[in-house]
Amino acid sequence: MLDFVRRNPHIRDFVYFCIRYSGLPFIFREVFQKNKVTILFLHDIEPDIAEKVFTYLVSNYNIISLNNFFELYKRKERFPEKSLIITLDDGHKNNHSLLPLFKKYNIPATIFLCSDIIDTNRHFWFKEARSREASLPLTTEQLKKFRIMRNSRF
Repeated sequence: MLDFVRRNPHIRDFVYFCIRYSGLPFIFREVFQKNKVTILFLHDIEPDIAEKVFTYLVSNYNIISLNNFFELYKRKERFPEKSLIITLDDGHKNNHSLLPLFKKYNIPATIFLCSDIIDTNRHFWFKEARSREASLPLTTEQLKKFRIMRNSRF
């Protein structure tokens, strides 16, 4: 049944609409997630989009730092209701442009860095892969080899 819903965009959109406007996400957040911590990781987000996201998050969640989380956890203290931790993945150069927003909204963010490429001319591996042949889809011949491997024993 779920597979049918996923493949049919009209039904998928209808189901999404029903869930979204039924109030279930609100109830879930207010009842089940209220006393839990949510970790949101962002990846190379643009400042104009980040401004909209941060405006919403600040008004609906208690944003805490990852360090604060660990301190509360170690002391076995209760987390603030609807706690949220914001992390940024990979340390993109664009993260620096978010600094004024972090200050404006008083958001403690954690940035996870790819330390091997700091102060080098190297690029992120996934950006390099996009421009190489490795990022191209498999060919029919390659897929046939996978089928042969699936039927053989190792």
